[in-house]
Amino acid sequence: MKHWRHWLFGGMTIAACCWAHPMAEAADITALTAIDNVGHTRLVMDMDGLPDTYSTAYHGDTHTMTIHLHDTSNKVTSPMERRGQGEGVLKGIRLQPESGGTAIEMQADRSIKHHIITLANPDRMIVDLFTDYDQKLVRHLTDGVALTKWHTSSDEGRVEASVVTVTADTPFRSETVVPAKSLQQVAAAKPQVVVVRGDGQAMTTPQPVYIGAKAALSAVKQAVTTGALKESDLRPQAELCFTPGNGYSIHSEAPVLHARINGMEYTINGINRERHENELIAYTVDNGPSTGTNQYGFEVAVKNNIVIGAYKQNAPLTPGSIVLSGHGDKAKLLESVLVGMPVVITKQAPIATVGPAGSRWYRGGTTVLENGRIMAKRPDILQARTLLGTVGDGSLLVMAVDRHVNSVGVTAAEGAELLRSLGAVNAMELIGQGAVDIFGDGAYVHEYVANQPTEYQEVLTVG
Repeated sequence: MKHWRHWLFGGMTIAACCWAHPMAEAADITALTAIDNVGHTRLVMDMDGLPDTYSTAYHGDTHTMTIHLHDTSNKVTSPMERRGQGEGVLKGIRLQPESGGTAIEMQADRSIKHHIITLANPDRMIVDLFTDYDQKLVRHLTDGVALTKWHTSSDEGRVEASVVTVTADTPFRSETVVPAKSLQQVAAAKPQVVVVRGDGQAMTTPQPVYIGAKAALSAVKQAVTTGALKESDLRPQAELCFTPGNGYSIHSEAPVLHARINGMEYTINGINRERHENELIAYTVDNGPSTGTNQYGFEVAVKNNIVIGAYKQNAPLTPGSIVLSGHGDKAKLLESVLVGMPVVITKQAPIATVGPAGSRWYRGGTTVLENGRIMAKRPDILQARTLLGTVGDGSLLVMAVDRHVNSVGVTAAEGAELLRSLGAVNAMELIGQGAVDIFGDGAYVHEYVANQPTEYQEVLTVG
């Protein structure tokens, strides 16, 4: 059996035009299937080829949405198949030819939103029709811990999330289990715990949990380089802290960077912020399209630890590269660097966190919400995510957002907004976790993918 190392734990018309991939000069609709769930209908159109363009129009007074498919024919020969669970929103559908293509008219029984995607091999157009549905079902798991099953929606579609709420006086623990055990075995030894773990997909190894002590912990500062740094390496790192008497809090810390230039090591004074006198600042695409600097300095672009460009001011920012911007003596330093020369940028290893006696720390996430302000970068992709949030009363929220047929997932910013709507003031996203599975009260209470690994070597428990 494989061993896995993871964390447990009314009358408006709106029109739009879109372009699909030009897979063929003409397309045919061959079959229709409607899949219903509560407040949601998914229309799947099997096709031979895909339209190169399509447009949509929504009439709010009649709850009617029409898709105009360019250069597309109706070749459907059988009635639409309808299946699913719960009452959907689709009341009727009609396909009719029009000049240059086919119009698909869908009438809903209430006000709706929509989201459209196209797929190739096999060719399909998928239309999600959904309402501003929002439902929360709360379940007690153990003393100090509750589970909320949350069904809601975003502009892209329906969203399903599982949220564990942990009171301020209920600590978490991180443990290494040797030999690896199933969640049932771990929970059997400690029947009051809730176990949360990663979803079995590839992830970065979490940093250790540091247990606070009255005496200071000593650590050696060292720069660690495992190849060229990426944009994500330069983002503020978040850590979760539990302190007896105060509860949970999340702290954000910007990485400490160094640059080796002409054989000498220099400390980088900041990341993606305004440059000041005699400072050396690092910029990535998180800052925007360019550095935004003035003419009183000098900048070099570095990719894979090699200089690829030099600029007097406002250097462009591109994915995979880091721009070093210097002022004063740091500008003169960068002026001495030629394109093609090595400039090695390294990230200082984190130092053990020291807190009050009995405090516990976990470093392994990126900041997405800070003092009520969303810090996650836009744009971003929809995917399954796990986020931790802390509330002003010291309680903890662990939210696993799914991405599957009934849930479109969230961007990091959308995840932060969901947590903020639940009362979170600060939040972090776990690195590389996807949607975690949650085990409590003797069984899985959330399982992202069935039949995932059944033995685990690293677990996080609360309760």
